[in-house]
Amino acid sequence: MRAFEQLYRAFAGDLLRRIIRPRVTTDVDAEDVLVDTFTTGLAKLHTFTWQGRSIFHWFARIAANRAMDVGRARSRQHKLTDALTTAVEAVPTTVAVAPAPSLTPAEVLLSAVDDAERRERVQAILESLNPRYRRALQERLLEGRPRQECADMLDIKLGTFDVLFLRAVRSFRKQWVARYGEEQP
Repeated sequence: MRAFEQLYRAFAGDLLRRIIRPRVTTDVDAEDVLVDTFTTGLAKLHTFTWQGRSIFHWFARIAANRAMDVGRARSRQHKLTDALTTAVEAVPTTVAVAPAPSLTPAEVLLSAVDDAERRERVQAILESLNPRYRRALQERLLEGRPRQECADMLDIKLGTFDVLFLRAVRSFRKQWVARYGEEQP
C-alpha cells in the first residue's frame, strides 16, 4: 500500500493537470475521475505489463478513458436538460401567481382553465407510461430530486437512470404528440 501511495504522490498532479482537466469541465468531476483512476489502477495493477514505458502512461490511459466517460455522461445530461426545459417550464406549478394587471377577469379565468386542462393532460400521459418511466419523470421533474438520488430510489446505477430517464422523456413526448399534436405540454 505504501508503494501505491508513492505512485499517487508522483502521478496525481500530472494526471490531473495534463490528462483529466482538459477533458472535464468541473473541479468536482476532475477529482472524481482522479479517484476513479487510482481506484481502478489499484484494482487492476496485477494486469499491468511492462512495455518499455512508464506506468504513468498506463494510469494516463485509465484517466483519459474515465474522463471521456464523464464527458459523455455530462453531454447526455445536457441533452436531456435541453430537451426537457420546454416541457418543464410549461408544466404549471401549484403556486398561485397574481395575474398581470392588464388581464381582464375573463382572461384570468380562461388562463386558469387552460392550466387545469394542461395538468390533466400531463397526468393522463404520465398514467399511461411504463411505471418505471412514470416514476423516473415524477421523481426527477415533479419532485425535483437529483439524478443520483433518483437512481438510488430506483435501485439502479446513475448511468442506467440517465438512459431510463431519456427513454421516459421520449415516451412522454411521443404519447403527447400522438394525443395532442405538437402543442407543448
